[in-house]
Amino acid sequence: MVSVVIPCYNRARTVAICVRSVRRQTYPAIEIVVVDDASDDGSAAIAEAAGATVLRLATNGGPGAARNRGPRTPGGDPVLPRR
Repeated sequence: MVSVVIPCYNRARTVAICVRSVRRQTYPAIEIVVVDDASDDGSAAIAEAAGATVLRLATNGGPGAARNRGPRTPGGDPVLPRR
């Protein structure tokens, strides 16, 4: 299984598009985890409705906190960007 971790902060307008895009991939075993960095615009609920597992952070820690927290949660192998 491959885990796709999506960090999110106040992206209600785009988070569902992102989750649906991952779900359309042809790889058969994908886990989608959205790490919500204390959004206040409903992003977490929208991500759940789109089919993602949502990990909610209690306080906003910035993009690094969400990116670092995400890979510790999933059960699969995270897909990380190359540097």
